[in-house]
This record gives sequence, structure tokens and C-alpha cells, in this order.
Amino acid sequence: MSGQNQNPKFSIIQLRGKYPKIGKKWETAEDELLKKSYEGYRNQGRNDFDVFLLGLITQFGRAPGGLKARLAKHFNNLPGWDYGRD
Repeated sequence: MSGQNQNPKFSIIQLRGKYPKIGKKWETAEDELLKKSYEGYRNQGRNDFDVFLLGLITQFGRAPGGLKARLAKHFNNLPGWDYGRD
């Protein structure tokens, strides 16, 4: 038997019930909207990143980790993101 998990805890199909766009490619317009949303959040001087992230989950239909990773790709000041990891 291989080392791969044959019965994953959650399948992509199950996760798409909660996050419809999980694992899907980012469209340019969607990516630009995400960047503008974060810039607006930072310009307002808000400190409630978790609340902001919850709104993004609803707006973009993506999982929190995917949204954070995408934001970290574009910005070097994402709250709680470990920029030192590989």
C-alpha cells in the first residue's frame, strides 16, 4: 500500500460546497479586485483583519488560506503571514 492517504478528510467536491472557487485559477479581474479590496482595507487603517477576511471568503468563494496566500503574493504586510517560510 502506498503512503498516500486514500480517504482524505475532505474532498475538493465537499470543500467546494463551502468555497465554490477553491483550487480554481484566479482570473485577472478577480485578482485585481482582491488587491483593491486589500488596499482599501489598509488605507482605512482598520485592524480587524479576520472580519475583513470573512468578507473576502463570501465575496470570492475561496478558502481563507488561499485568500491569504494570494494577498501575500501581492503585499508584504499581510497580518499574521510568515514571509520567512519557504
